[in-house]
Amino acid sequence: MYKKILLISILVFLITGCSNNPQAIKPDKIGNQHSSLDANIDRNSTISHDLKFPISDDPVYLANVQSIGFAYLGDAITSYYKVNGYHENSLETLINNGFLLLWPRNVSTGEPVSITGKQFNDPNSELFGTISYRKLNDDTVKTTRVSYRPSESGDWHFIQGVYPGIGEMEIADIAGCSANLTSIDDPETRYILAMFGQLTDFLFSGTGNFETQHHILPAAFQDLLGPEMVVIKENFQSFVDLVQQSNVVFKWGIDKEQMSNYVYLEIDGITYIKHCIDHSEGSSMSVMKTMLTCEYDMLDTSSPILTEKNLSNVEIDDEYFASKNSIAIQE
Repeated sequence: MYKKILLISILVFLITGCSNNPQAIKPDKIGNQHSSLDANIDRNSTISHDLKFPISDDPVYLANVQSIGFAYLGDAITSYYKVNGYHENSLETLINNGFLLLWPRNVSTGEPVSITGKQFNDPNSELFGTISYRKLNDDTVKTTRVSYRPSESGDWHFIQGVYPGIGEMEIADIAGCSANLTSIDDPETRYILAMFGQLTDFLFSGTGNFETQHHILPAAFQDLLGPEMVVIKENFQSFVDLVQQSNVVFKWGIDKEQMSNYVYLEIDGITYIKHCIDHSEGSSMSVMKTMLTCEYDMLDTSSPILTEKNLSNVEIDDEYFASKNSIAIQE
């Protein structure tokens, strides 16, 4: 199931348009039929996640869940490159300079994923939940992590990502964004948009993940964090301060009647993000086309969950926060 969730996360990043042809529910490739959401469900409280670690004894399950957290990092690294025109020498810099808002959690231990400078040569289970970051040149970085291969024999293997990847400068922009980051001349606007881009991509992919697991749409930001992600406390506070000092209009929410998830962002009177995803037929891969059947202007956006005004007091339990100092650097 979590492979399917990861695919949803990746595809959501690439969504830029909508269609108007609802599709019937169909069984997926393994025969599971995904039920439609119940429009009568009215839930105003978050779903409590079981934060006991490890979250499973199944290494394949752990590896797939861990992938959800790592999917966010690749997009954030690419966004940083688009804002600045170069990559930093270390992943710690993106944490310490306040750019990264979220960080993957090691789903075996519950601790934030550790960074190692070592190049992985002999994979084993002890390396699970660590990440290596290597700058190849100003235009390219490579990250490497260890995961479990779901094969008959079963073994550990490396998963490497190179950023930006082939075509990412053209297609991996912020979901629903009207402008490429590199085309924005004002550096402050470009930076604010990149920060909201991280948040927006997480909101869309996180909503898809949440609906896949619970068959209802989220009622709060914390619903999206689950056991896979933590919020970097200092960086989130710096982001909130930046928003309060800027001319920003932002809202993320749910239209319960149309079962849609929407995001709107305006900076200095210019609309940069105006996008939604329809979940009325669920978020399974078999009904992915229905996720594109959404028109923002047709939604009720009068009661958003997050806005530029309530970011400063959004309710997040302490167990979903991590300080920058808690992200270990392994030599």
